[in-house]
Amino acid sequence: MRVILAALFCALFGTLVGLGFWQLDRAEQKRELFGAFEAGSADAAATVLIDGDALAERRYERLRLHGRFLSSHQILLDSVTHAGRVGYQVLTPFLPAGSEQWVVVNRGWIAAAPDRAELPNLDVAEHDRTVVGQIDALPRPGLRLDVPEEPGPASWPRALLFPTFDELKAVLELPLVDYQLLLAADQADGFVREWQPRSIVPERHLGYALQWFSLAAALFALTAAVTIRSVLRTRRSRGGRGSRP
Repeated sequence: MRVILAALFCALFGTLVGLGFWQLDRAEQKRELFGAFEAGSADAAATVLIDGDALAERRYERLRLHGRFLSSHQILLDSVTHAGRVGYQVLTPFLPAGSEQWVVVNRGWIAAAPDRAELPNLDVAEHDRTVVGQIDALPRPGLRLDVPEEPGPASWPRALLFPTFDELKAVLELPLVDYQLLLAADQADGFVREWQPRSIVPERHLGYALQWFSLAAALFALTAAVTIRSVLRTRRSRGGRGSRP
């Protein structure tokens, strides 16, 4: 019985400590992520599109592109919240000069109307311009359900819930690079733009790590107390039997 209890203790204690170190590792990853975002916002901007396959290495880098928007075909990323309000993020296709590929520019967040069938006005001039922003992936849900979109007449803007780039390419019928460009806050024709990495801050992971380590310490202290009490009881029992005539 003692062997089984000891094995259970070791397994549980090791699991709790392991979870604590895992959260510390996650905190370090998030520090690097937030550091990359801050560094990208301060770096000099590249002036040509990068390959979508390089997103992992070049995420949050800045791009400065000259070209034009396509106002007639825009995407609303549905169910995006800001300051406790539900709304959309606005994705507008942008064709850089001399390029055959388009990039979707995220022009920021806009509130949804009380009647969700009423979509906001997203018109933007299609003249030549320069846009500046940071490279990023599309937002992803915690759990994605493959629910096919109901077919219907093509209308714009089109509201979509967590689309993939393949879905955007199919809906827009445009050759897109596989990243979005977060329009800088000082750029014209944008909406609410308070960009931050879409992730838990490192301090939250440190708090989780402290909780796991605290549970491990409590388990160790409880087990130690029960063990010491059992040993003392056994010694007293043996001492009592030894003193009998």
